[in-house]
Amino acid sequence: MSRFSNEKAFSVWGTVDSSALGRPAPTSAYIVDNLPAVTFTPTLQPGTQYLQMFFQSGELSPSTSHTLVIKNMGTSNSFLWLDYIQITPPDSVGAVLFAAPTPSSLTSSFPLSSTPTHSAIPPPATGSSTPKRNDLPVGVIVGATLGGLALLAIFVGILVLYLRVRSKHHNKPTVPDQLFQSSSQFSSVDFGRQPPQPPEYQSSPGIPVAYARDHLPSSKVSRISTSVSTNRWNEV
Repeated sequence: MSRFSNEKAFSVWGTVDSSALGRPAPTSAYIVDNLPAVTFTPTLQPGTQYLQMFFQSGELSPSTSHTLVIKNMGTSNSFLWLDYIQITPPDSVGAVLFAAPTPSSLTSSFPLSSTPTHSAIPPPATGSSTPKRNDLPVGVIVGATLGGLALLAIFVGILVLYLRVRSKHHNKPTVPDQLFQSSSQFSSVDFGRQPPQPPEYQSSPGIPVAYARDHLPSSKVSRISTSVSTNRWNEV
């Protein structure tokens, strides 16, 4: 039950479920100032029906207070969805809206605030009553994460390969040019060459070599200088 004062008229608005849910249409009763009840049973449609007017009173006297009782006359598995109550005050005051409490199939009547609050009429609601989530799908998040890790692994592999090639290039042993020049000079020396030997003295036939050497005239004997042989060896 709800009490109102200084109002000219009021109406009740709600939502009707889709027939695809398999529930029966709700039936509600509205009683104003102990007058005969007015019942309302909506017609179900394949889609959900929003902003449906369930009840509208006649013109009331603004100088007195009024009462409104709403009852759910449907079965236990029918749901009565009430969105708000629109109150029309006298011409000098704008329209007032009262939000209805959470709908329930077990509540036959409910209280409403007796102190009206003046506010503008909200625009009609459109779309589904179920809020849509703007979160990204889990598959997109996982795919982006794996792709980033793969790119990071490829970059690290290329960097390691580049560093290895650069390290091998810097650590390659180099032979100075002077070493090659020295080796070429040494290669021209013939270590197997023997110094020249003095000619062997030939004696006359029938005279021993020792006898001939000892009995040669001093003018025939020439001493071989050791320094000459040494100089020749050095020249080679």
